[in-house]
Amino acid sequence: MIILGILAVWYGLVYFLGKAGFWAQNPLFFPFIVFSFIVLFFTLKFLYRLPILQKIADSIPVHWLVGIQVFRFMGIGFLSFYSLGLIPGEFAIPTGWGDVFVGITAVPVAFLLWMKQSFAKQLAIWWNYLGIADLCLAIILGIATFPRPFQMLSTTPDNELIALFPLVMVPLFAVPLSLLLHLFTLKVLKQKS
Repeated sequence: MIILGILAVWYGLVYFLGKAGFWAQNPLFFPFIVFSFIVLFFTLKFLYRLPILQKIADSIPVHWLVGIQVFRFMGIGFLSFYSLGLIPGEFAIPTGWGDVFVGITAVPVAFLLWMKQSFAKQLAIWWNYLGIADLCLAIILGIATFPRPFQMLSTTPDNELIALFPLVMVPLFAVPLSLLLHLFTLKVLKQKS
């Protein structure tokens, strides 16, 4: 129950501040989204080391930990925004297709784990590495195409929308949550080897 409460507060904070345009504001030289992403990094590092969270992850069937990542299919939204000319292809295409692939393959990988196929554990480990790599690529490309404080990849349009609602829900909620799920799933898989 505590975990659900924390997730609800986290989601609500990102949601309501996102609706208000808070994350795109630029108080000094970085917009708030950059500061919050740094805070999230250290928070996730702390959470990953909490024994209680590892116990919870250990108690969940590993195929559920994999299967829940089907939500990554929502990365198709990036492709939709790109097709409307709202976000740059340099960000949307690799990020969107990577998320779609990870989301679609979550179901068969989870099914193979549930069926206890001999190769399923190794496949799931590699699938998690691929999911993490996709998230890292998304973060790198998001930073590189974001216009402030400097834009490393010059794109038309720029990636300003990533700091505005509803897209801000991805880097400040969905990506960190997915990353935590991948990391805990890997730990569970390797402990059961």
